[in-house]
Amino acid sequence: MWYGFRDILRDTASLRPKTDRLRRKEFWAVDDVSFELRKGDRLGLIGPNGAGKTTLLKMLNGIIIPDKGDLRIKGRVGALIQIGAGFHPQLTGRENIYINGAILGMGKREIDKKFDAIVEFADIGDFLDTPVKYYSSGMFVRLGFAVAIHCEPEVLLVDEVLAVGDLNFQSKCIEQISRLCEKGTTVVLVSHDVSKIERVCGKAIWLDNGHLMKVGSIKDVIHSYMQDQNQKLYNTESSFVIEGVRKGSGRARVENFEVQNTKGEKVDSFLPRESISFSFEYSLKDVSAYRLWICVVNQAGLKVAGDLSETIKNNRYPNNFVDRAKYTLRDMPFFPGRYYVIAGISDEKGLVWHDRVAKAGTFIVKSTSKIKYSPAMANFYGSVLINGSWDITQTEFRLQDRIK
Repeated sequence: MWYGFRDILRDTASLRPKTDRLRRKEFWAVDDVSFELRKGDRLGLIGPNGAGKTTLLKMLNGIIIPDKGDLRIKGRVGALIQIGAGFHPQLTGRENIYINGAILGMGKREIDKKFDAIVEFADIGDFLDTPVKYYSSGMFVRLGFAVAIHCEPEVLLVDEVLAVGDLNFQSKCIEQISRLCEKGTTVVLVSHDVSKIERVCGKAIWLDNGHLMKVGSIKDVIHSYMQDQNQKLYNTESSFVIEGVRKGSGRARVENFEVQNTKGEKVDSFLPRESISFSFEYSLKDVSAYRLWICVVNQAGLKVAGDLSETIKNNRYPNNFVDRAKYTLRDMPFFPGRYYVIAGISDEKGLVWHDRVAKAGTFIVKSTSKIKYSPAMANFYGSVLINGSWDITQTEFRLQDRIK
């Protein structure tokens, strides 16, 4: 309490902390990060959760005062850092446009002049005179972004909140950001979607645990970041699938599970489109008919593929034997990453488990020069590589001919 009281007194007097030493359980959210932007530059901030991206953005916006160093910004700053920031929940969208515009430095005459354009861009329609506490998160973002860009900022700060909007609105925002940059606006964009960063920005900064890992051209920084994330993905076990967890009636048991290549060798890594086999032994106890089950789970714990055998009659019932099964997946259609295999034995209807092993095996699909790992792939393509082809026919046809 004494630390907090002392800090409040020093903040009130506009004084900085006396010491740079960290207290117990404290850490530097942003540590020794330096960069320079000029008029019209577009900078992307990338990094994992907790890297310090939003904290840095709040420092640029003046919400947080740095303990050390200097921040120098020339020009009007427009920021969209938090959904609903600067909005009063009891007031209507119309009233909040004027309040938010005033916070961003716009006068009433300027807001009056741009009011229709703000409403049109926000596309809140009949909800303009509705209290914003009834707005969805998407409506919050649309209204907040519309006000921020129409204040004609010389520096625009945008956090991950744009991900809340739908695809059409995101595209409209990116187009508007590009127009502002053409007029000389400097943009700092935070996003986990590297494809969006690459589309909007020309420079990038990679932050990790508050430290500046790399700064430079957008392609170089994203490439280094993806390599690091790729390596961590390969070396990290999923927390969604727990090794050794079994469930079932106990009348069957899966053992000695192996992931094999086409030669029958036990391996743990493959290239996309390679064939992969899952081999295991299983024993039965008083089971006259059964079905075998295989399921592949990705790093996020989502089931991406699976197969259930036809009903198998146990001709040796009631005597029990140990058998071996092998399932081969040809032309493996998975993007690079780590995957887990769930194996099980059910009754003949596939409704009752006799044995189910949560993580019978694991394997890695490696990146290639043509197919590289990227979190954005899951947003655009999913987890499965479809086996298709493009057939393009070019003609002399022109669009204006169809319009006529």
